[in-house]
Amino acid sequence: MQHSNPLVENYIRELLLIYFARQRMILSIAAIIFLASVAVAFFATPRYAAQGTLLLRSADTQRTPDILDETELRIFKVTEEDLRSEIELIRSPGVIQGAIEKLVSHNFPNADLLDWLKIQSKLETEVVPDSRIINVELQRDNAEEATAILNAIMDVYIFRRSEISYPEGSKDFFVTQLERFD
Repeated sequence: MQHSNPLVENYIRELLLIYFARQRMILSIAAIIFLASVAVAFFATPRYAAQGTLLLRSADTQRTPDILDETELRIFKVTEEDLRSEIELIRSPGVIQGAIEKLVSHNFPNADLLDWLKIQSKLETEVVPDSRIINVELQRDNAEEATAILNAIMDVYIFRRSEISYPEGSKDFFVTQLERFD
């Protein structure tokens, strides 16, 4: 004796009846959605992304055999605040405007038309979890433009970062020390 569940059979039967009764409408809606997605894929403006990566201060100290054992090594820990500060520095108006000025000075096409607010809105930064790495991405309609702008931003960021880490006063100090030892 076979027991079958009449409720399951009725649901499947009702679904098949609805499908065959409304087959034209279901297939036409599916075709419209498919054609709309194909149209969007072919006619939408392409977006390109230039990507870069920053590694903040190496955690490992390196010694050469020439270094004496008495030399004091300083190890700097990178905190979450440091990472957030670096992200804010990368996205700062000064860095982005400096990048635009650099592109203008290198005669990059249409560099004088660039708006730092639009660049900042398309500049994405994220910290890789459990690391000291910051990923930077810039999206633009033109791949070459995205790459050039991101390279300029990274160059200006590194220059500004070196100014913060090694101010001009320390440069003068090392120059005078070098002269003294000569």
